[in-house]
Amino acid sequence: MKHIFQNKRISAIVCVLPDKIVRYEDELDDYSFPIRQSQMLGKMMDYNTRRQCEPTDCLSEYAIQGIQRLLDNNIIRIDEIDAIVVASSSQDYIMPSVSYLLQGNFGLAENVYCCDIVQQCGGYQFGLMHSFMLMDTFGFRKVLLVTGEMTSKKVGLHDRNARPIIGDAVSVSIVENADNGAIYTEYRNYGQMADSIMIPAGGLKCPSTAETALETKDEQGNYRAQDHFYMDGEAVFNFVMTKVPPMLTSLMIESGDTIESIDYYMLHQPNKYMVDRLADELDIPSSKCFGNIVGIYGNASTATIPLNICHNIPTEATNRNLRLCLCGFGGGLTCNAIILSNPPMDYCEIVDFQR
Repeated sequence: MKHIFQNKRISAIVCVLPDKIVRYEDELDDYSFPIRQSQMLGKMMDYNTRRQCEPTDCLSEYAIQGIQRLLDNNIIRIDEIDAIVVASSSQDYIMPSVSYLLQGNFGLAENVYCCDIVQQCGGYQFGLMHSFMLMDTFGFRKVLLVTGEMTSKKVGLHDRNARPIIGDAVSVSIVENADNGAIYTEYRNYGQMADSIMIPAGGLKCPSTAETALETKDEQGNYRAQDHFYMDGEAVFNFVMTKVPPMLTSLMIESGDTIESIDYYMLHQPNKYMVDRLADELDIPSSKCFGNIVGIYGNASTATIPLNICHNIPTEATNRNLRLCLCGFGGGLTCNAIILSNPPMDYCEIVDFQR
């Protein structure tokens, strides 16, 4: 599906990260593979460091600190917030939703719109599109968009396929009206491949039990339980390489863009290898497409694109108009993208969670 929105911008982003830094090299003994082999894999995939939350941390706590940061720096006022949209699969509770917890914590008005969308890797774009729709439908002025994951709690300690890439982070973005013209969006969903990225147990269909917590060895030599995050790496790689390029090409034709006319391609980053191959397929120069987020912070799913912006282009993002392509792909399976000209942001920063 394609849709064109008008006159919206991302005016601020703050990313809140755990202060715990985990090194891939320190975990090699946890895997049932020769250390030299794991080191070679780490070099190819850019496994280096990642941020990891504590077992008792939760999404709302990080979001509260991010929102408070924006309030303290006079980026937004309480009375300007018309809606809170949360796009994540790391809910604090089965119920209530995180958006209600945030509304209650800050004492926002009773008529503030609250909505949680269960999303993974494409969640930032879904959250932005939902925010745009709310602004068009209800005339909202400013929407708080919260994205992020704490998936490290659901990764097997002996799973070299998943553990080295999974990081934790939460982002808070302000979406508001602007005079920046057309915003081009497209999304495509492939639910028939949903089991390529999943956590099999823990929901109503397969509740967590003592049996689902038992780790077993897979064909590649990784150990994981049904309670743990699972990704079919080959299937996901093939999905990204076959589905994302034609979608982006289609959207760029719709928007009238060329590779050169877009300043930066802010892609979701499952790992550096995949981002580099995708950029090669689309002939995007490395100066316009970064692949360094997973090697520094890990793959935080719905928060990787805000992290990409805040880490790689914070000065440019706050000082000039940028033509951006935001593209997410993964859990669902889904791929989606947004092309917009974003005016200078008021705020763009990464901060550590304060305990």
